[in-house]
Amino acid sequence: MTDSDGSYSATDTVDVGGSVTYHASFAGSPGYDPAQASDDVTVSKLASKVSLAVSARAVTFGTPVHLTAHLGRGTESRVVAIFAKPDGGSEKRIRKARVDRHRDLHATFTPSKDTTFTARFDGDLAHRGAHDEAVTRVRVIVRAQLKKAVARSGRYRIYRRGTRAPCVVRVLPNHKGFAVRATLQMFTNGRWRPSAKKAFPLNASSLAGFAIRGTANVNFRVHVSLPTHADHLGDTSPWLYLRFR
Repeated sequence: MTDSDGSYSATDTVDVGGSVTYHASFAGSPGYDPAQASDDVTVSKLASKVSLAVSARAVTFGTPVHLTAHLGRGTESRVVAIFAKPDGGSEKRIRKARVDRHRDLHATFTPSKDTTFTARFDGDLAHRGAHDEAVTRVRVIVRAQLKKAVARSGRYRIYRRGTRAPCVVRVLPNHKGFAVRATLQMFTNGRWRPSAKKAFPLNASSLAGFAIRGTANVNFRVHVSLPTHADHLGDTSPWLYLRFR
């Protein structure tokens, strides 16, 4: 029933976001025709929050990354998606599901290069969407191996004087066209001293090779490195020890 001046009021608590339309209608009476009116109200959605944690900010190539997305409380929808975008590549959905009783969603992914991970909540009737990102860098693996030694003494590979010591290098993942740098040192006057440095390009199979010629009865060591670049962290192989006699 209206008041004596014909007015009527009510209070409504809106539980959805967006545009809400209210209608008022009068059915009419013997002396008056029916009437109606409407008005629109724009209701802002509530904020939501999602966070993403990665098990490591940097991993060696071939190592899996464990991801945990956490959805803040209060949302009606509990569906979250986790995506991975490799450097220079397209975004790929890893997993989309309801969060558990702790409001967490877990996933595992093995990146082949630097990757940006994204946790995304699309929102619901009362809450806006939200997202969070985390980046994991991937370190290449540089493997170097001395070949055709005639003997071994402790950590030293032994070669005959006047010959050369072949060294084969492999980089994972494939980095054909990139150049690795070999550093050779010799032990003199009680310390390791630089002997030579040289770069060698990787072939289509991500392999490179070179040979070392050294002075007899002098200890040598060599390691090989690939520097950090746009989509990978660099790596250096362990020292390899050799001697000619």
